[in-house]
Amino acid sequence: MLLEKSTIGSKFGLSLDAKEVEAIEKSNKMHEQATAHDRAELQGHVLVVDDSVSNHDFIKLLLKRTKLTVDYAENG
Repeated sequence: MLLEKSTIGSKFGLSLDAKEVEAIEKSNKMHEQATAHDRAELQGHVLVVDDSVSNHDFIKLLLKRTKLTVDYAENG
């Protein structure tokens, strides 16, 4: 639903009833549990090759909770 249109941007609004919010929260919780389980199952070694330090940092965050060991290289 569009609430306001201006030259800078638009404001949007969203309204949900309690049942919709509960369903979204339940779905999010199930996804988080499944993702945590999947991460815990990953084991092994990974070589990340990328010349971007920010990509290395991002991948470190993604792999932080796994049992993977990781080596990083800037180029091949």
